[in-house]
Amino acid sequence: RLADRYTELAHHYGRAGDAAKAVRYMDLAGEQAYQRSAYAEALAHLTTGLELLRTLPESPARDAQEIRMQLILGGVLQATTGPASDRTEAAYSRAYELCVRDGESINLLRALGGIRVVHATRGAMYKALEVAREALEIAGRINDPIQAAIAQVALGLYTSILGELTQARQMLEESIELFRSLPDVPDLQIARVGLPVNLGRTLWQLGFPDQGLKQVREAEMMGHRSSNPVAKAFGLQPKDADIWCGNFESVRESAQTLLEAPWAAEISPIYAARADLTRGWLRAKDGQSDGVAIIRDATARIGATRFGVNRSLYGAMLAEACAAVGQIDEALSAVDEVLPFAQTEGRYYKAELNRLRGELLLMQDASNAAQAEQSFRTAIEIARSQSAKSWELRATTSLARLMRDTGRRDEARAMLADIYNWFTEGFDTADLKDAKALLDELSG
Repeated sequence: RLADRYTELAHHYGRAGDAAKAVRYMDLAGEQAYQRSAYAEALAHLTTGLELLRTLPESPARDAQEIRMQLILGGVLQATTGPASDRTEAAYSRAYELCVRDGESINLLRALGGIRVVHATRGAMYKALEVAREALEIAGRINDPIQAAIAQVALGLYTSILGELTQARQMLEESIELFRSLPDVPDLQIARVGLPVNLGRTLWQLGFPDQGLKQVREAEMMGHRSSNPVAKAFGLQPKDADIWCGNFESVRESAQTLLEAPWAAEISPIYAARADLTRGWLRAKDGQSDGVAIIRDATARIGATRFGVNRSLYGAMLAEACAAVGQIDEALSAVDEVLPFAQTEGRYYKAELNRLRGELLLMQDASNAAQAEQSFRTAIEIARSQSAKSWELRATTSLARLMRDTGRRDEARAMLADIYNWFTEGFDTADLKDAKALLDELSG
């Protein structure tokens, strides 16, 4: 078959001096390797082909060839060097530059999608949101339902990260319905798995832990079934909802899966670093002081890829790990370092970081009670503004505990009962069990 000879044909046409045909077969060989998730092979073919392409005279046909190759290269680099790397950005930006010459098209949408992911992964949520909206509008005008669905999923995710949880839930649930009517094409593989992951974390924050965990389990099943290593990693990586629910055994198993899976070696080091970070956090919570060093090493590796979207979460996990082994000053520094990001681009974690700061102030010195109370009240106010019932429950539990210790038991009981009684599910998750135990004590 011709498809079995792309690499040989590229080599022979190159030796014969027919650069145009050599580039064409390098392109096809690269695409074929990418579809097989043979990323190193794909990268070699595409890099060589693009170098040869530069020797050809400018023409519309040459531009069309380069657009194809840059888009495939962008996907390869997303999977290997990471979605936020400079090389990934360069590939998609070059494709976009060439696409805009010819007006709105599916390739323009793919280039915009790559640029959007670069911004989002770096933590630039407002830029990513702007690009996603542009893509959704273009997809509507050219009637491309697949690219429209991808853009809508992205809008739901970014809206959630920015703390607009109710709106995000609506977008993500609408996306699930939309995806049911779409074919299972390669463009949708990662988005299909990422969708329940993101809906799950949004539902948890809104106060629906069981529904959130149901989505997480769905993502895991999809990850196991997927043949795409990046989609598998999305589905099988440690989930925020499991971390927040206190499902530490599930978190540990997910981290171990990413560290041991043979396919994980094919993809960006971000996933292994995230697994190591989680492993360090679990070790610290078990009282192992080396957990903090493991987290710091993992965050440095993540930072080297310019991956910044989860900066708030990682900072909180570092702070919790430091506190667990008695490093309270270091824990406060970790919170203070990420709070500015949580106040702008990563607002979904703003309430929890303020609550955590209050707890750390109390651990540092009992005389910090007034400051801690203000941190708890700030966290409650932020959570209410975002309809983030689970964050509100955590902050109210912290405040009620402080009020109990300062002689305000009746006020603490009434306040905690009000938020606890709002919940209709998740009563076997860590936060609700903690709140119930405190409520029983205050009522005793």
